Amino acid sequence: MSNDELRHEVERLRSRVAELESALATSCNEAQRSSLALRELISIFDSIDEPVYVADPDTYEILYVNQATRTMWGEGLSQKCYRYLQGRDEPCPFCTNDRLFGKHLGQPYIWEFQNELSGHWFRCIDKAIPWPDGRTVRYEMAIDITDRKQIEESLRQTRERLELAIEGARLGTWDWDLSTGEMTPNAQMAQMLGYSVDELTRRLRQWESFVHAEDLPEVKQELHAHLEGRTAYFETERRLLTSSGTLRWTLIRGKVVQRDEQGAPLRMSGTILDIHDQKVFQEELRQSEQRYREYLQKFEAIAMRIDLNHKFVFMHGAVEAITGYRSEDFTSGRVAHSDIIAPEDKERVLKAIARFANFEDESYETEYRIIRQDGTIGWIHDSFKLARDPNGVPVAYEGVVYDVTERKQMEQSLQEVKQRLELVIEAAELGTLDWNLTTGEVVPNAQGAKMLGYTLEEFLPRTQAWETLMHEEDVPVVKALMASHLRGEIPAVELEYRARTKQGEWRWRLVRGRVVERDPQGKPLRAVATVMDVTERKRNEEALRRAHDELEQRVAQRTAELATANTALRQKIAERKQAEEALRQSEETARALLNVATESAILINLDSTIVTLNETAAQRLGGSIDELVGRPCIDLMPPELVSRRRIYAEQVIRTGRPVRFQDEYNGRFCDNNVHPVLDAEENVVRLAIFTRDITEIKIAEEEVRKEQQLLHQLLDFQEQERQLVAYEIHDGLAQELTGAIFRFQAFRELLAINTEEAWNAFDTGLSLLTEGIKETRSLISGLRPPILDELGIVAAIEYLVCECQEQGGPRVEFHHNLEDSPFPSTLEIAIFRIVQESLTNARHHSQSDRVKLTLLERDGRLQIDVRDWGVGFDPTKVKARHFGLEGLRERARLLGGLMIIDTKPGQGTHLHVELPLSKPPSGNVDSNEE
Repeated sequence: MSNDELRHEVERLRSRVAELESALATSCNEAQRSSLALRELISIFDSIDEPVYVADPDTYEILYVNQATRTMWGEGLSQKCYRYLQGRDEPCPFCTNDRLFGKHLGQPYIWEFQNELSGHWFRCIDKAIPWPDGRTVRYEMAIDITDRKQIEESLRQTRERLELAIEGARLGTWDWDLSTGEMTPNAQMAQMLGYSVDELTRRLRQWESFVHAEDLPEVKQELHAHLEGRTAYFETERRLLTSSGTLRWTLIRGKVVQRDEQGAPLRMSGTILDIHDQKVFQEELRQSEQRYREYLQKFEAIAMRIDLNHKFVFMHGAVEAITGYRSEDFTSGRVAHSDIIAPEDKERVLKAIARFANFEDESYETEYRIIRQDGTIGWIHDSFKLARDPNGVPVAYEGVVYDVTERKQMEQSLQEVKQRLELVIEAAELGTLDWNLTTGEVVPNAQGAKMLGYTLEEFLPRTQAWETLMHEEDVPVVKALMASHLRGEIPAVELEYRARTKQGEWRWRLVRGRVVERDPQGKPLRAVATVMDVTERKRNEEALRRAHDELEQRVAQRTAELATANTALRQKIAERKQAEEALRQSEETARALLNVATESAILINLDSTIVTLNETAAQRLGGSIDELVGRPCIDLMPPELVSRRRIYAEQVIRTGRPVRFQDEYNGRFCDNNVHPVLDAEENVVRLAIFTRDITEIKIAEEEVRKEQQLLHQLLDFQEQERQLVAYEIHDGLAQELTGAIFRFQAFRELLAINTEEAWNAFDTGLSLLTEGIKETRSLISGLRPPILDELGIVAAIEYLVCECQEQGGPRVEFHHNLEDSPFPSTLEIAIFRIVQESLTNARHHSQSDRVKLTLLERDGRLQIDVRDWGVGFDPTKVKARHFGLEGLRERARLLGGLMIIDTKPGQGTHLHVELPLSKPPSGNVDSNEE
């Protein structure tokens, strides 16, 4: 070789060495980057919340566990999987190795089991995968489904309760196989039509024969409309023929629950309810409503409703008779309520109304003077209460106004009479006593105290032990007479006894009294008496006795007896009149209280004849009080309620104890209380029945049940979303990250053996890692769009608009007046999701070529309007498991806002959402978006 050739070869070798050095430096840098990527990959794998492990299928040795597995079971590398995960001493009998290897090699196996150590339920995804050392190993990801299992158990219990409720409600059910024509009823439906289940099942193949001939065409029309998908449900009220040949009205509801791929119905299920009695009594209800309207026209008071803005909604009754004005004068606003209040009462009345209007008081009741249209003065009695919706929110004021002018005039007259009576008592120097026999309290007047030398304040404490003031020789006589009167053996008490004065002197007192109030069993509750000082008379009598002979003494004694008898007779007459007047007032008071009550109150004899009842009960029974008194209560009840209520009445009569029960008729629910009325011997002589309408309470309970059902649906939907995310992680990100780990491990082991093969493994791992990062970003973007945090809500909405149009959607016009200041995170994501769902619906369903999107901030509220000019839809026919619109409405409600959708078929769709910009009440919104 020549020198030139040698130099040329040396230069070539130097150049090659430089290339190798450069390649080596590049390889070291790439190895460092690969090591960093591997650590990042392991960090990402450890961030997965679900346990992941790899085990050798032959030795059961644990080869890899992620952080979630270590957190739940501890460090496990090199341990046996059955001991580490299940605490067993030998392989698990349910091991899936035999399903993963062999002919199923490479295919995933998904199964569920309950861990024997923790008790948690897991959904396991197993697969045989290659390991870097050439082995085929077992890979498993375990997703915790304990919550789902608990929900499934809860749903199973709910189904049991539903079946019991159907049985208790006597509700018939049917299931119709449309492909075979076979219809399967339950026992209640068979009993309803008078057949056995087997017999009815055979006959229902010709179900048209059960329908009344006049109803059959409409039934077929309604059924075909539902089977063709034109109606969401099948519901009809029709007459069916029973086995005895009679016709009964029934309410039939049903729905197609299964269709084939072309939409043809395959299976339909439904219920049937016997409403025959309801139909029979509809005419009676109509007549009752007519009588109620006639009653309102004759109502001698004013029934009214006032909205929360203090505007009269309606006024019925004797408006013109009481005020001189027409009801239209008030409802139109020409006359205000405050205009007719007398000046001397206006301040007091308006203060009471203000407290009631501010919800400080639940009810409002007062009496005051008014100035009628003709200028005369009248007295009225207002009685109002708050009307609330099923959620307890006040919606109006409702009440009754009575004319009490005549009563007020009578009260004024009685007050004048009382004043005159007090003057007479004072002039006659009569003492009075009012004795509460329940508490033992005795209340005298000042004249009674003065008779014994005391002031009223000094005398009051001594009256509680009145025997100590009495001469010991008189005590037995006085007590005997009083006991006889209290037992009802004598009508009144008149006696004389000696009492000690404050100065220690004995003075004679004449007492006349009687019991004025007893309870229903005859026990005395209150007594009143007059006291007269007859000491001088007694002294005069003694003097006359000494001055006259025995004959004159007898004549005087007889005369005194006659005078006393006459006085007692006059007193008795006066007292009887007072008692009659008190009784009349008591009856009027009781009648007024009963009529004001919203509960029905009826007093009946044991043969069910009505003794008395209040206005509410008369209205519900369809007559006036005068018409119904004396009629048998049983004859006025719906026949289906008679037997049940008769059983409860007999129970009260038999036990002497009250009974409370509930029943339902014509869609109204009642709470009934039956109380016994006892005579003196504790025998039941009458029954008092109180009935309260609790339909609104039942409706509220139904609303709560619907809320709970919606919550279960949302939970199911959330679980489905979580499963989808898990599947995406397992089938995409997890597979790519696992493959990347294996490739980097192979690179490290092959680098010293086969450089080219090592770098091929490295490149493959780097590609898998890149795809995993893209998949991760895609998942993050799906859970919470980064553009929200980076550029704000306006840019995020503009991104949605562009995305909608790029995906072939309609042209979107976007208008807003929002500033750059950020909203709270929860509000931003809510706005984003609402707009995203609205644009998605418009793109998929509206068939409109234009959509207008508007975001406006006004008065502390954000308004979102999305309008299209497409085909529209019927909101009542949206399928039950489509949660889009319901999800929007629920999201707005949780943020303290509202959603209104205005749409009809062929008229486009307008979605309007309002959200408060202030923070919603604590506990209403979950800060986590998904």
